[in-house]
Amino acid sequence: MLEYVKNKIMFQATNWNYKIGEKVYFGRKRNYQAVRVFNKPILMKSGEQAMMFLDNKIMNNQKVNYEELKQINEAMLDYSYCLRELGMEWCRKKYYPSLPSRLTCMFLCDNEKDAKNYLTTAQAKNDNAAPKVIKVKLNGKLFKTSNHNNRRDLTFDGFVENAHKYWKGVNKSFNDPSTEYLFEGWAEIVDIITYKE
Repeated sequence: MLEYVKNKIMFQATNWNYKIGEKVYFGRKRNYQAVRVFNKPILMKSGEQAMMFLDNKIMNNQKVNYEELKQINEAMLDYSYCLRELGMEWCRKKYYPSLPSRLTCMFLCDNEKDAKNYLTTAQAKNDNAAPKVIKVKLNGKLFKTSNHNNRRDLTFDGFVENAHKYWKGVNKSFNDPSTEYLFEGWAEIVDIITYKE
């Protein structure tokens, strides 16, 4: 569901170093999440390299140790994340071009509690900066949808079907934790709440 908002207050979990009173435009440049993953120098090769490494171990009847398995898992997750996000963007551009892009938007929560809960996820912990929740005042486009429709464990046809559901804003209930908001426009930082890990 897309709406145009003026001076709407919402919250975001972030590691980004904002300042109170700062005004930031979302919708032109890659957001923090996209920059973090897409700027890895060997990302597109990492999935292929992980598969070749694993194939070599199997073909030579060698065991894979825990550290190697962790590295393979990280490479494959990053690779699948990129493919998923590029697929979601393709679907948005082709069928839903008026909606905010996941690659350039600001991801938001309804309230501080939901944003704080998000800090426990791997995405929010993946940086050296202190995790925090920012309170923002928004002026622009706000899209409400369900992250339930953005899963990794699907066939290609299932993925395309779920991408359409995601961009249509299809959800059984918008009161569950999978609800997410994508914002494009001006966000003013109103408050910064830092939490100790």
